[in-house]
Amino acid sequence: MGVFSHEAAAVDEDGRRVYMTEDVSDGAFYRFTPDRWPDLSAGVLELARVAPSGEVEWLRVPDPSAATMPTRKQLPGYTVFRRGEGLYFDRDAATVYVAESSADRVHAYNTPTETIDVVFERKAIEGESPLADTDNVTVGHSGDVFVCEDGGDLRIGVITPEGEVATFMQLDPNMHAASESTGPSFDPSGRRFYISSQRFAVAGAVFEISGPFRTARPADTRPPALRVDTGPTVSRPVLRKRGLRVAVTTGEPGTATVALRVPRAGRPPLTLARREIPTDGRQAASFSLRPGRKGRRRLKARRSKLDATLIVVARDRAGNRRLATRAVVVGRGRHRRRRRPGRR
Repeated sequence: MGVFSHEAAAVDEDGRRVYMTEDVSDGAFYRFTPDRWPDLSAGVLELARVAPSGEVEWLRVPDPSAATMPTRKQLPGYTVFRRGEGLYFDRDAATVYVAESSADRVHAYNTPTETIDVVFERKAIEGESPLADTDNVTVGHSGDVFVCEDGGDLRIGVITPEGEVATFMQLDPNMHAASESTGPSFDPSGRRFYISSQRFAVAGAVFEISGPFRTARPADTRPPALRVDTGPTVSRPVLRKRGLRVAVTTGEPGTATVALRVPRAGRPPLTLARREIPTDGRQAASFSLRPGRKGRRRLKARRSKLDATLIVVARDRAGNRRLATRAVVVGRGRHRRRRRPGRR
């Protein structure tokens, strides 16, 4: 899984991957895809390169053993995460939260869309920030993100789904001198919160905090439903000639990017077709998603049935993203046999 300054790891059981951070000033954000889940003894190690749009390209590390060169140095152009530390996978949102301590940021990486956004940045807050030195993270049942400070004022901050940032609690600097708040976590009910003081009374201590905590994601913050209608199957000849029929309703004006992709273990997915459409938010946008020249070549090169995924990323005019996916089976299709003369 790579020789580098490992800090944190988060497991995406649905995507069958492990994400990792690197606690150095020019560190990277990594992911590991095992050859055979859940056996972690062999697989593909990659690191992230983030485009200005937020789209993430994963670059394969040539030599994970770092025998002659550090893993991140093997791929010029990777995106630097300045002391990547805390990491948490929120399964309900299919999102990996990444704390970048030296930059005072918290990122949210969406695993299905492979896009990343900054959900907290200290320098973007006017006046005194309720959070700094971002480190360990966890997520409550409500979608609230709890963030420990790496030293500093020994605060634990909270970032709500509504985008609010506040100080949730603070360890007494006199009682916890030279310590650090670590290991935030909830019990399975989401009603008890645990936090550790790394060097409290020399040996350290774990504290339990009873709620009430929010245990449901706030309904009033949810945007209008994103609806995607398409058939569950399409034959290869129909996809090539007429395309996949798709209808998208966003509820808000903006744009939608629609892509038909085939996932591949340990490698980037194959994109068969991709299209961006405008949406008015009221009526369904209906269209045919047809493969381009490259997509048609990829279809021709693969004769077997394909288990594809239709991915729709809707963006409103403020730049907010929403995701919907649909499973689509691309069948082989039937080929008519030519009738020989004289035979019925």
